[in-house]
Amino acid sequence: MSGIAGIFRRDGSPAAAGDIAPALAALARRGPDRQASWCGGPAALACAQLRTTPQSTVETLPYHDRERGVVVVHDARLDNREELAGMLGLSRQPLAEVCDGALLGAAWTRWGERCPERLLGDFAFAVWDERNRTLFSARDHLGARALFCFASPRLFAFASEMKGLLLVPGVPRRLNPTRVADYLVGVTPDDAITFYADVTRFLPGESRLVAADRLATRRYYQPTLPAEFHRGGPEEVAAGFREVFTASVRDRLRVSRPVAAQLSGGLDSSSIVCVARSLRREARGGPLPTFSYVFPRTVSADERAYISAVAAEGGIEPHFVDADAITPLTDLDAILGAIDEPFRGAPLPYQWSIFRAAAERGVGVMLDGFGGDAVVGYGLWYLAELARSGRVVRLARLLRGMARRQWIPPGMAIRNYVIQPNIPAWARAVRRALLGRTARLPAPMFVAPELARRTALGDRFEAFWHSRPAPRGDHEHHVADVAYHLPKDHAEMTGAAFAIEPRTPFLDRRVVEYCLAVPSDQKIADGMTRMLPRRALADTLTPAVAARAGKAAPTASLLRGLLGTDLPRIAALFEGENGERVARYVDLPALRGALRRQTAAVAGSFPVWPTAEQWQAADRIRDAAVLIRWLRLTAIDE
Repeated sequence: MSGIAGIFRRDGSPAAAGDIAPALAALARRGPDRQASWCGGPAALACAQLRTTPQSTVETLPYHDRERGVVVVHDARLDNREELAGMLGLSRQPLAEVCDGALLGAAWTRWGERCPERLLGDFAFAVWDERNRTLFSARDHLGARALFCFASPRLFAFASEMKGLLLVPGVPRRLNPTRVADYLVGVTPDDAITFYADVTRFLPGESRLVAADRLATRRYYQPTLPAEFHRGGPEEVAAGFREVFTASVRDRLRVSRPVAAQLSGGLDSSSIVCVARSLRREARGGPLPTFSYVFPRTVSADERAYISAVAAEGGIEPHFVDADAITPLTDLDAILGAIDEPFRGAPLPYQWSIFRAAAERGVGVMLDGFGGDAVVGYGLWYLAELARSGRVVRLARLLRGMARRQWIPPGMAIRNYVIQPNIPAWARAVRRALLGRTARLPAPMFVAPELARRTALGDRFEAFWHSRPAPRGDHEHHVADVAYHLPKDHAEMTGAAFAIEPRTPFLDRRVVEYCLAVPSDQKIADGMTRMLPRRALADTLTPAVAARAGKAAPTASLLRGLLGTDLPRIAALFEGENGERVARYVDLPALRGALRRQTAAVAGSFPVWPTAEQWQAADRIRDAAVLIRWLRLTAIDE
């Protein structure tokens, strides 16, 4: 992927090359192929190019279309190039010679703010309109590419990463205490805010139009319930999914650099690998390199049986990373330097190691199964619909099938997927009124008491918890799940640290919209969930993977790494320099106590299947340790 940055001096003062040069230098590792900038009047744009498609190999960015009076920078792969060229009058020359910058510039001239709606693919781009003296910028529908900005009455600035944006003269580096508090309790009520008070991220499907006297932010796309659902039986609907999913994978195989894929052994990554392998065979391409993390010392987490089953069918070149050698704090400083803020979630150190291994073998593009769970949908909330409509025989059959094939006890299934969704909104409201605050802050919680008070943490947590209406059926839950699991930028920036472009076939607008329109009863059958890809890819997907119900979890390995290998480092973090500064945000006594209790509970013998409470406590300890290290590494005003 490429790195882009730009400034618009809204007060009319001239922009200089020196204003954008530090940002371009900070983004250079994203685009080692070429770095360049353009300045004109109050605007300056810059791009560090990573050329990953055939068209990009002959493209020069920033792209200046003097006839239309526009300058374009982008981090993009447009997948409907032929359609766009025809609509925009650019089909007179060979399509291979039409660069994506030309398509974006013409799209802005033709459709203005509505232009992102016409695009298909992954993109973050900006267009400076010389005649109207406006700057337009946008992020793709589902957030595959990242974009951040700063806005004031005098200056608007944007960049692919915060490290570039923070180097623009006039952009402050102030800590956002609200984001710190939210992070420590594990919620994100506002996806747009960052750990820097004056820096916001573009949401997926969001654009901004900036002029001297106005700034208009527009959410041009969000996943929504379809106007109508697919007609036809399961096989017909599955055939439609196969078509759009294959098109998505094919578009992401359009490369000018070596391509590989992550392969975990789960349904999502295996679907991508099996379809990509089939397409490469048709094109007489070589084996597809795959990268997998395995757990040689943690049997409960290891997926090698399924990875090996995919590999046994040929057409791939497998590579492995020892995940048992990776702990929650492995490569912590390097990861924080890449993504510019604390992170939550266990997979990031794994992803870092995968990208590093791929970079050592010259990979430039990596296919990834991110988002597949949410996009395809499980169909579990169909049970609530069956209960409401009185179809108890069908409900009972599904419950028996779930117990037999997915080991979900009927009592748990009834509580989570029948009773909870069918509690009326008025009953929930009455309960809150009678009992008072019902959304309790999670425990353990390591927010310093003064920070919790200053940020009104309890009130905001309560508002966040009750601002999301409980879905009453499968379709409502499916839409909410897709929206919740849209990218949070960190995987994209992890790949960028190694000049590798992640591509996510499930986060394709065609695939998402098709899956959201699948009837609920076609997502689950005989207790087996996620039936759409199982049916659609029956002739392509490795049978052992297609038949599996769930996936192994790495929690046992992570717990051993955190409370074993990482323990001395965590203790050193708690006692390190700048303790007073850290104590403003983190409740260090509570954190030390939780760490002692966790360490005593395992006493060197780590459970094969950690309990939810054990993992939740370890998760919070890890998050706090990541935050403390970031605070000590980062120069920031408070």
